[in-house]
Amino acid sequence: MYYLDSCIARHSALPNDGKLMTCAECKLSYHLGQICSGIASNTFTTMGQAKRHAWVCKTCRASKKRTSLQLQADQTLASEATAANNPLLLEIMNRVESLPQLHGKLDSLLSMKAEVVKLTKTVQDLEKAVTEMTKDYRDVTKELEESQKTVKANEAELSALKATMQAQALELQQILEEENAAEQYSRNANLEIHGLPTHTDKNLHDIVNDLAEKLELPNLSPDGVTAVHRIPSKRGDTPTVSIRFKLVSTKERCSEARKKLRALHDSGKIP
Repeated sequence: MYYLDSCIARHSALPNDGKLMTCAECKLSYHLGQICSGIASNTFTTMGQAKRHAWVCKTCRASKKRTSLQLQADQTLASEATAANNPLLLEIMNRVESLPQLHGKLDSLLSMKAEVVKLTKTVQDLEKAVTEMTKDYRDVTKELEESQKTVKANEAELSALKATMQAQALELQQILEEENAAEQYSRNANLEIHGLPTHTDKNLHDIVNDLAEKLELPNLSPDGVTAVHRIPSKRGDTPTVSIRFKLVSTKERCSEARKKLRALHDSGKIP
C-alpha cells in the first residue's frame, strides 16, 4: 500500500521542501531524478508551476498509449492466470506489467538526448580549437623557417663582408709596405752635405753645382735631381744641404766623390 507522502518508485518518504513531482492523473508523488520521476533538478526549477501541475507520470503515460484491445487482453489474461494459476500466463502478465518501466527507461534515454547533443557540440568545439591551434602552429613554424633563412642570409652577408675587410686589410698592408719601401728608397736617394757655407750672392743650386764641378761631377739638372734645400739647424750651425736624386745610383756616385771633400778642404779649394 502506498501513501501520499511516499514515493511510488522508491517506496520512501518524500522531501518536505516541495521539490517533488505529483502526477496529474494518478495523484501519486515521485522524487526528482531519472529513477523516480525522470525530471532533473534543473529541469524542475525552469519548467514553472503550470507544467508541474500538468505533469503525468511514466506509468500513466504508458497506460494512455495502450489501446482498448490491449486493456481487454490484459484483463482476460489476468483473470485466466488467477483462475487457473497458469505459470505461462503469469509470466506473460508480468512482462506486460513491465512495459511501463520500459517506457520510463525510454523517457530517460530521451531526456539524455539534450546532454548528448551538448556533448557533441563540445566535441565539435574542441575539434575546431585543435584545428585553429594546428594552423597557428603551422604559421609559427613558417615564420621560424623564414627567420632561419634570414639568419643564414645575414650570416652569408657577414662572411662576405669579413672576406672583403680582410682583402682590404691585406691591400692596405701592401700599400703601407709599398709606401715604406718608397720612403726607404727616397731616403736612400737623399744626400746630405754638412758645413757647406752660405752665400748671399749665389743661390743654393749654384753653390751645389760649384761643388759638383770641383768634385768632377756633372752639374745638377731637373732630370737627375728632385729637390735641393737646406735643413735648418737648431744649434745655430751652418744648415745642412739635402739633395734628393731621382736615381739611387746617382746619389751613390756623389757619395763616393764626397770622399774628396777632405782633400779639397785641405788644399784650400773649398772653405
